[in-house]
Amino acid sequence: FTNVATVTGTPPVGPNVTDSDDARVDVLNPAIAVVKTGPAVAFYGDTAIYTYAVTNTGDAPLSNVMVDDNVCGRATYVSGDTNNNGYLDLTETWIFTCSYVVKATDPDPLVNVATAYGQDALGRWMTAQDDWVTDLVKGRIGDTVWVDTNGNGVIDSGEPMLAGVPVTLTGMDIYGNPVNLTATSSITGYYMFENLLPGTYTVVTPPIFGPYQLGTPTLSGYTVTLTPLAPQYLAADFGYLPPTSVTVFDFQAVVSPLPVELAWQVYLPDGATEPTFHIYRSVMGADAWQQLTLAGPVGPQRFDNNFWTYRFTDASAERGKTYQYKLVDAGDATVYGPWTVKVSKTYQLFLPLIRR
Repeated sequence: FTNVATVTGTPPVGPNVTDSDDARVDVLNPAIAVVKTGPAVAFYGDTAIYTYAVTNTGDAPLSNVMVDDNVCGRATYVSGDTNNNGYLDLTETWIFTCSYVVKATDPDPLVNVATAYGQDALGRWMTAQDDWVTDLVKGRIGDTVWVDTNGNGVIDSGEPMLAGVPVTLTGMDIYGNPVNLTATSSITGYYMFENLLPGTYTVVTPPIFGPYQLGTPTLSGYTVTLTPLAPQYLAADFGYLPPTSVTVFDFQAVVSPLPVELAWQVYLPDGATEPTFHIYRSVMGADAWQQLTLAGPVGPQRFDNNFWTYRFTDASAERGKTYQYKLVDAGDATVYGPWTVKVSKTYQLFLPLIRR
């Protein structure tokens, strides 16, 4: 911008006299721009590299150029100052980078904003912003553990889920770190390993769990390779074959208003005849066993997905005493037990659960 000053004077004699001079002012129109790029997809634990291209969109050089990222902090200058004068000139593009390790606590998607700064000749700061969205991927492996009652290796309608089964995952992630994790199937048979990095992993369960035996299709477990394009494997199910004979399966503590109430379960394959049981009791430490089922053996009371439930109440038990109970199959005289039950004041009991 140029402005001119003119001075005019009138002498006592003669024409006016004039003179002029001009001054020029450089009007600055500074501006800055930034374009940010980064990974479209990242696993938890990945190192995300972000790149920032900074340009001068004004008409004056800029000094003290820098880039800040609200997620990974101050970016590092890489290149672009072609004349090495420390100014972002109109023809230059400066490149900055910043790295960030993705955390499991980060929001999904991860949105971070970059702010570029530059200072003009008058000390004023120019700024510009750009953001980038990264979709965070959870590496996951899992499925269900169930009782494969017909042994076909497929979860069929009505087949029960199996709780409490330990599931082990071992392997190595892409950074060479060994991984060894353990999960337990829930009451619905569900288990899941989450937040896994890309890598190759093997998932196994015990070949024997209580009275159950792992079915042939899943004996060797599952070996899975997770990649950014295939971050999940949700078909690692394990089918256990039901037992073919009566087997002690579990004990449960219950509270009963009666002195002693026994309950157990028997698994029966389709078409099998449910057994009946005689119940015997002895005082803890004594040798004599007393048959409680003089009126006849105990039969099943309830059926649920091949499981029969049995119950018996021993109303003659005395408080404060400790008893032993055993079951005798009325058909083949097989003995199960004994189980110890202390009749406390709160009636806390142990109930034997039987699976066949």
